[in-house]
Amino acid sequence: MEIPPNILRELEEKKAKAVLSGAVAAPEKVEMGQIESIPFHPFTPISPPLLLDTEPHRPSGGELFFDYLAKIAVFLAVFLTPLFFFTSSDAVNLPKQILLSVLAMTALGAWVGKAVAGGRLVWRKTALGWPVALVGLAAILSSVFSSSFWVSFLGDTGRYVFSGAAIVSYLIIFMAAIQTFNRRDAYMAMALWLGSVFLASLYALLQFFGIYVIPGSASLTTGGAAYQSRIFNTVGGPFDLGIFALSSAPFILHLLRSAAAKKIKIALAVFLVVQLAAGTIVDFRIGWLALAASALILILAGFKKRDEKGERGEKGEMGKIGLPLAAVAIAVLLWFVRPPQIKDLAFPAEINPSYGASWDILVKTWQEKPVFGSGLETYPYVYAKFKSAALNQTNYWGVNFNNSAAEVVTWATTFGAFGALVWFVFAIWFLGYAWRRISPTLQPSSGQVGPIGPIANARVGILASWFFILVTKFFYVTSLPLEFLFWFLPALLITQGDETHSASSGQAGEREWSYKFQTGSVKTLAVFFVMLAVLLGSLAGGYFSVRRAGAERIFTTSVAKAMEVKKASDDKLDPSSETEKIDKVINGIYAAISSNPYESRYFRVLAQALFGKMNDVVAGINARPEGERQAKPEESALLQDLTVRTINAIKRAGVLDPDNVGVAVDAAEAYRNLVPLVQGADDLAIQNYEQASGLEPINPFIKTQLGQLYLIKSNMFNQGLDVDAEYADKARAVLDTALKLNPNYANARYFYALIQDYDGLKPEALQNFLILRQTNPDNQLIVQIVANLQNGFPALGIPPRPATPPQSPKAVETKGFPN
Repeated sequence: MEIPPNILRELEEKKAKAVLSGAVAAPEKVEMGQIESIPFHPFTPISPPLLLDTEPHRPSGGELFFDYLAKIAVFLAVFLTPLFFFTSSDAVNLPKQILLSVLAMTALGAWVGKAVAGGRLVWRKTALGWPVALVGLAAILSSVFSSSFWVSFLGDTGRYVFSGAAIVSYLIIFMAAIQTFNRRDAYMAMALWLGSVFLASLYALLQFFGIYVIPGSASLTTGGAAYQSRIFNTVGGPFDLGIFALSSAPFILHLLRSAAAKKIKIALAVFLVVQLAAGTIVDFRIGWLALAASALILILAGFKKRDEKGERGEKGEMGKIGLPLAAVAIAVLLWFVRPPQIKDLAFPAEINPSYGASWDILVKTWQEKPVFGSGLETYPYVYAKFKSAALNQTNYWGVNFNNSAAEVVTWATTFGAFGALVWFVFAIWFLGYAWRRISPTLQPSSGQVGPIGPIANARVGILASWFFILVTKFFYVTSLPLEFLFWFLPALLITQGDETHSASSGQAGEREWSYKFQTGSVKTLAVFFVMLAVLLGSLAGGYFSVRRAGAERIFTTSVAKAMEVKKASDDKLDPSSETEKIDKVINGIYAAISSNPYESRYFRVLAQALFGKMNDVVAGINARPEGERQAKPEESALLQDLTVRTINAIKRAGVLDPDNVGVAVDAAEAYRNLVPLVQGADDLAIQNYEQASGLEPINPFIKTQLGQLYLIKSNMFNQGLDVDAEYADKARAVLDTALKLNPNYANARYFYALIQDYDGLKPEALQNFLILRQTNPDNQLIVQIVANLQNGFPALGIPPRPATPPQSPKAVETKGFPN
């Protein structure tokens, strides 16, 4: 509760008398445990907490330490997020997510430690507090109600920007800045932000020109790229870099008009030139569109200032819109005119779903899960489920995209209506909040300026850069560094401004809630236990994030060794040494799982490695003389152990990521390979392919594989065995569906034609095989089948025999599933 007005007046009178008399008045005592509410003042020291007028508080050494620790964590997040990477399955986004998680947990734990050390809990209120809290709640609920919780919370390869852990980290750092920063800290954060964007842009420019900063070549496991690739950068893809490099340009443009020192203007100009150069080389149109839109914010802010100053407005105020107008002109020019490109530098084309397809998937997802969406980072799952069958006529029929056409659509699809609503509330609320606070009437009455100029000017630049990011979200996906800035810049705008104007202007302003711990108080005990839980949670979260980083390094090393083993096997080197390497690979994957048991891809790779080990054991048995090809007791025991471990790995991957069609297909193929060793494995293979067919209903590959398994179970081509009519009917239906989905899919046509031949539909079967012969003229099996049918024989001859289906060029190129 607030201090009563009569007491405040009495305190002010006593202070006034003390000043007039030259005496020092004793401070009015405040009862322990009382809740105080005072206006927030930005001109505070960098370290001590705000001083209470009624009872001055001197920070202890512990408070100072934890206060500095929290600020350092935020500073490191601002500076390192665009620059940090290491070799992993996702060398850019995963390291950044882990880094942010560690720093966010550090800042949170330090804030709690500061409160405990000082014996008081201080909370700075902000108008954006509730929208931010609702966004965090939406992220948690979307993860909890996701069928793939660990994927939603931790992310997966290529999908870390909007995982629950990442969003919580963004918001914790936002609140840590609000709670600990003063104006001097805000200036430091601005400098670190500009410095990190400059370094990321400079690194990319050097790479573009073939000047590699990192010596050697470190393989990125999933993509086969290397740090010495000319298109590699620390932000993400080339288009991610193009947008990120331009994101701080509006802020720099505005500071160039108000910087007090010439050296600062020169540094800002250098930063701007480097970033514009990187953006121009990439030449991504969305970046120029966002730059023009954000420059318009700067221009409108200039008009707003002039109007509020009246006819006697600040001299030259309208003359300061020259740089924003130049930015608009450059953006428009580069939208229509392609700049000259660097020789031999080519950026790969990016393919995303169309806006129409994205909206269609959004609508269908909301029909099933309207409130909380499909779950964070599960867009490829709903895309696989709801994509159009027309894609089967393109080369992208087997691709499931990680994002929609625009980030806002992806957010709405995965967060649901609740998440979309709170996001728009936050965006609109902050736009209004920031626009009201760029008025010159809100500048400090004392004429305070910083090293970069008046405070209101800095606010305009921050708002313009934030608006730049907002615009890109409606047209493109967002990289992790850019998403971090989307949530951090509002905190920077708040903490670098002066909110003490609120008392005179009648606006709400920023205020503090303070609670002093009291011995023997039940309320204090409850608050202490809550803070203890938060502290333990932050320590656990930071520890787990560090273990995730270690697990990823171990896993990446193990995969690299597995690739070496495969190459050695292809080169037919010493089998005994390769067996030892396989064991090291398997042990390495187990070590990674021990550190992080929540990554389904670890278990998927483990299952493949274990099955490879089984193949080596069987190959060793078959390599013996014909009379000795009997498994020894220890070999039988080893095969049994490997089989059990393979099945366990398959099951665990399915539990962690049940909606991933790739996991279901991997499981089906694994069970199919285990048919000779495990009774009932064929039924498990069918179950997993049926699950995969439900997860991606328009994929002809899955349906064809399922049809083959149905044919095997039906005994249709096994001489002397009774045909199972139920499985035969299932095979007909699923292969017919596969052929309708993609008439060019050769495998489906091959098996469907065999069924037609079995059913006595000779002309129809011959017609299908003639089509196959046209696309596979060198396939001798097809040529023989056509000859058999033309001469009145069964397609596979007498007696029927198993056959290997043809592989058309189209089928070979597109077969497979993205992770």
